[in-house]
Amino acid sequence: MTEVSHLALGGPGNGSVTLAPGFLGQKFPAVLAVNGTIPSNSCGLHYGSASLKTVGFLTWGGYDQSRVLGDVASYNLEDEIQDDMIALLLDIQIGVGKGNSPFNAPSFTNLLQINASYGFNGAQPANINPTLPYMFMAPETCAAIAQHLPISLQAYSGLYIWNTTDPLYNSIIESPAYLAFVFSTSGANNVTIKIPFQLLNLTLDNSIATPPLPYFPCKPFNATDGSIHYFFGKAFLQAAFLGMNWEKSQFFLAQAPGPGAAAPNIQAIASDATTIESDQISNFDASWDQTWTPIGASAANSNRSSNTSTPLNGGSGLSGSAKAGIGVGVTLGVSAIAGLVILLFLRRRRRGKTGTPSLSELPESSRQEGEATTKDHFQYIPPVEKDGKRVEHELDSGDGLPQEMGAGAGPEN
Repeated sequence: MTEVSHLALGGPGNGSVTLAPGFLGQKFPAVLAVNGTIPSNSCGLHYGSASLKTVGFLTWGGYDQSRVLGDVASYNLEDEIQDDMIALLLDIQIGVGKGNSPFNAPSFTNLLQINASYGFNGAQPANINPTLPYMFMAPETCAAIAQHLPISLQAYSGLYIWNTTDPLYNSIIESPAYLAFVFSTSGANNVTIKIPFQLLNLTLDNSIATPPLPYFPCKPFNATDGSIHYFFGKAFLQAAFLGMNWEKSQFFLAQAPGPGAAAPNIQAIASDATTIESDQISNFDASWDQTWTPIGASAANSNRSSNTSTPLNGGSGLSGSAKAGIGVGVTLGVSAIAGLVILLFLRRRRRGKTGTPSLSELPESSRQEGEATTKDHFQYIPPVEKDGKRVEHELDSGDGLPQEMGAGAGPEN
């Protein structure tokens, strides 16, 4: 596996940062803004989906308005040292955009499990972090979602694997069914990010699992530093727009479109902007119309199964590998990014108040083929090949997490 570093999306200030004694780095968009190349120290990002050919977009100094649908949530950065992007999650729901539901109910709500003892007052803090691969949530919340899906938790990877032999699998993946995340905002309306299950049918490829396995990217997670935060990475950002105005220490979160996104409509982000414009939310369904297959009444009745997780059955009928990637548009081309060596470590400093958490160890009963290993504050169980040999060396990107969507993608110090 070829290892690559992360392209930093910038930070507050005029562009310079001391990485180590005698070593000065540059915050790329800040330097462009200071030089007048872009309107402001800002950016707009939508990851898109490689398997569905939804081209991603990264724009310095602005954003693609066609990737911003409906209400836009605006949040202040948690602090100016870590620049953590923390949104307040109110609920997680399962629904269907159109047609009949593949489930035995039209929708499911209240899937977010908040421990009242945490003192979050009905809202779960969630860090939006583009460098992470999965959606890291409490085991109770992952289990509440999983009870409605044909998935089973696999011990050695710590991920939920789709049971592709269950008739419900194809019904869910091909239909307009989605997983929705409801966030609070400072405005009158909450913001809901809908992630179609087609985007949540990712693949552990041959470097991680043989044969390849389709997985659902909810990673059971317990923070051990007291923050009890969730972390939403690339899997989440396939269907969400993330914007940033570093000059106002604000970030923006909104629904992003699917494969049928409208033509790019590039807008500048002014240095004093505290919100951005969006396209109408109806564009979301329209962007998926050529991809979804709504379920008729007879098909829905024949494909429904009980709302309990089914046992894992090796699975062979895989859909195309869904690997979240980033396509860069407008001001930067992919080839230009490949040539950049940017050694920025903003957001990697240790927090005093709420540091980025580590993963707690899986229960003793769930271990398989060896004990947990600790790396970079993670405790995890190394995967094994079918012959029982460990494949840790094939997966080790420095973060201790098995994943196929980029190196070094674990929560950071």
